[in-house]
Order: sequence, then C-alpha cells, then structure tokens
Amino acid sequence: MRARRNAKHGRGRRHRLLWLILLLTGLLLIGCGEKTGREQGTAESSETGKGEKDEGGDLLKRLREGNKKTEGAGGFTEQELETLLGEWTNICWTYSYFDEEGEKNTNFTMAEDGDGAVKSVFFYVEDGVLYADYRDVQYQYSTGMTYYHVIMEKVEEPLYEGAEGPQWSLVGEKGRWAEEPLRFALNAEQDLMQLEKGSYGEDDEWESVSTFLKEGTEKIKHASDYRYSRIVTVSTAEELAEAIGDRTKIILKPGVYDLSEIGKQERGGDHLTAGGSGSEIIGFYISSVRDLYLMAESEELTELCIDDSVRPVLPFYNCGQIKLSGLTLGHRVEPGTCSGSVVFLQGCDDVQLQGCHLYGSGSYGLEAESCYNINLKDTEIYECTYGIISLWGTYMLEAENCDMHDSTGFQMLDFNGSYSIRFTNCSFRKNGSKEYNFMTMPESASEFTDCRFEDNIYKTFSDGMPEIERCSFHDNL
Repeated sequence: MRARRNAKHGRGRRHRLLWLILLLTGLLLIGCGEKTGREQGTAESSETGKGEKDEGGDLLKRLREGNKKTEGAGGFTEQELETLLGEWTNICWTYSYFDEEGEKNTNFTMAEDGDGAVKSVFFYVEDGVLYADYRDVQYQYSTGMTYYHVIMEKVEEPLYEGAEGPQWSLVGEKGRWAEEPLRFALNAEQDLMQLEKGSYGEDDEWESVSTFLKEGTEKIKHASDYRYSRIVTVSTAEELAEAIGDRTKIILKPGVYDLSEIGKQERGGDHLTAGGSGSEIIGFYISSVRDLYLMAESEELTELCIDDSVRPVLPFYNCGQIKLSGLTLGHRVEPGTCSGSVVFLQGCDDVQLQGCHLYGSGSYGLEAESCYNINLKDTEIYECTYGIISLWGTYMLEAENCDMHDSTGFQMLDFNGSYSIRFTNCSFRKNGSKEYNFMTMPESASEFTDCRFEDNIYKTFSDGMPEIERCSFHDNL
C-alpha cells in the first residue's frame, strides 16, 4: 500500500511540475512575441514588399483590390504614385568631394563598370502610406544594408540646389542606427534621383547623386546611354579636338581628319595641350579623360591620320572608359619610316576598339604601357613596321574576331610583364621576320583559341609557353 501511495504521489508531483513548465513557457512566448511598431513593420514588409515585386502587372490595380488606398497617399497625386510605385535600380552616380583648397572634385561611375555596388529601392503603398524597401550593397568592401518598410514623406523642397523637375523630395528615416535619411526625387525626365551626404571629418564633406531607372521600362534597356552627358557630331579635325571631354560621345562624319597640326599650338579645353605635363609627345594627345566614345557615323571611310612618323596617331594618357568604333587610323608617310605607334595607351583602363582599322607604317598597331582591360573586337591591324601589338606592364587584353596581316619588323606580339592576354577566333597572316620570334612573352601569360596562322615567317614561334587550343598553323618558317 505504501508503495502504491508513493507512486501515486510521485505521479501527482510530476503532473504539477509539467503544468508549471507549460505555464512558464506560454508566458515566455507571449512576452517574446510582442514587437515594437517598427519591428512589426519590418517583419511585414519583408513579405508584403516581396510579394508585390514578384507578382508583376498593374501595381495600382492590385493595391486597390487589396483595400490599400493610393489616392493621396503620403501627399502624392495618383499620377505621381503611378510613376513612383514599383522597383527602381541604380545605374550610375556622381560622387563629389572638396579638396584642401576648397575646390569641388567630381567622379562619375556607371554601375555596369563593376566596382561591386548594387542599390535598388521598391516603393509601395499600405493603408494610405507610402513605404520603401531599400537595398545598398557594396560587394567590393563586403558590406551592405537592407532597410524594409521605411515610411516615405513628401517634403516641399528640391532634392538639391538647382535640381530640375518637380520641386519636392521623398524623405524617409532608415532606422535608429542610420544617421542620414533616405532622400529621393524625380527629375525632369522622370528618372529617380537619390542624394547622399556625409563627411570624413570636420572639413572633408562629400555628396553623391545617384540615378535610378524603373524596372520593366524601355529606359532601363538602354541604361548604358547614361554614360554620356554630351553627344556631339563633328566633321573636321578642329571640331573633333574641341569636342574632347569627359562623358562625351563624338560622332564623326565620313572623311579624313588630319591631326598633324592639332595640338602643336595650345588649344582650348582642359585635355589638349602642346605637350609637357609628363608627356614627351609634341602634338595632339588626349589626357585624363573618362567616358569618351569616338564613333564613325556610317560605314563610309572615316580616317584619323598624321603625317609625322615619330608621333602616335592617337595617344591616350591616364584615361578610362574609352571606346573607338568604326574608325580607320594610321600614318600617311613612306613605309618603313615610322617610330610612332598608331594607338598608344599609357596608364589607361577599360579601352575598347570595335570595328576599327589600324594601318602602318606605324611601329605597332597598338602599344600599351601600364594599362588595364583592353578589348579589341572585329578590328584589323596591318602593314605595321615593328610589329602588331606591344604591351608593357599591362593586365587583361582580349582580342576577338580580329584580322592581323602584312606586318613586318621585329616580334609581332611583344608582351613584357603583361598577363591575362587572350586571342579568340583571330587570324594572323603574312606577318613576321626570319630574324625574330613571332612572339616574345617573358614573365607574361597568353592564350590562343580557335585562331589561324597562315604564311607567317619567324625564327621560332615564341620564347615562352602560350596556351594554344584548336588553332591551325600553315606558316612558312
């Protein structure tokens, strides 16, 4: 009997203990489940915002069907909301800072240039209130933040002094840890602009103005057009020289542009001088320019030339995001007298030649020193008197569908301290010299894929070990 009573009392104690544990657990869950208003909003927005982004279709219609008022939300008209609502992606920005002398310096960057910055914002309405989900990721520095359910308010003041378009701004507090609020506005072209400001110290102020385009629109399909703020059409060498500048697309009408006399006397503009400034070239050259595009207006002959055998035809110093398209370039001198290359690059990055024709008697069709990321596509290099391409301390050159022929002199491909060099589907024919290797590549790395070598002459093909895949050789050694 005593054993039964003890067992019975033991079961009773266990039951009471179990009920006590369940009661405490329930109270704990209730306490943990309570959230502040911002925390509740954040949790909801991560679902609501994503749902609206993924569904597509007429956003205003779907919001109305969900009993979410849009008329007058945040003080906006229905037309303004129709423009704003949806997802926007950052495609470019202008960063400005002040140097020690108080002068403002400005740098422009396209998001597609790949520095690892990704920003987007999604606007939506809930219960008559305009919200934003904002994402700012800096992959280059392994940092980033996403802010959900940020309340956006309309402020009757322009985004910045001199801003064109509607004279109001969108302002939203990102959260308790973020000092600067979100600031947006539409410009005159109905693009979304964002203003960010900050400082590195008491006197080191900076600001950034970013441009966003709406997903699903025609504009975002042509986002690369935003690289250029000026488009100029020229028909003479003088007009070409005057048009050189940052963020400029220059369309050249058919004809011959003789650059021989340009630059021998100092001309207007920040980037054209009579020489000096560390350059040994007396004459025309382009220095410290970014985002410059020189393109032929049509397939008719559009030629840049000089009659000086010593100077390069088109030299670039410390430039970036340079593109040449559909142009013919060369020296108009007696064959064999040139010591200047056709296109010369020094300290440049992101240079592209597409559909161009580089002819001798230039020393090399392309010569580059201390450069990064050069791309040749559908381009012809011919009749040069030193070789085809010369690289010194250059990283990344890619040539695709190029035709290189009838050049003589020394090594045709002269690569020194240069890496990541690739030729794909290129043709090399009737080039070389019996006294020299076709290619020299000490401490360099190069690859050839699906290339054709025909009727070239050389002592040996290379003094290094290039990677060769699916290439054909029909050379006269």
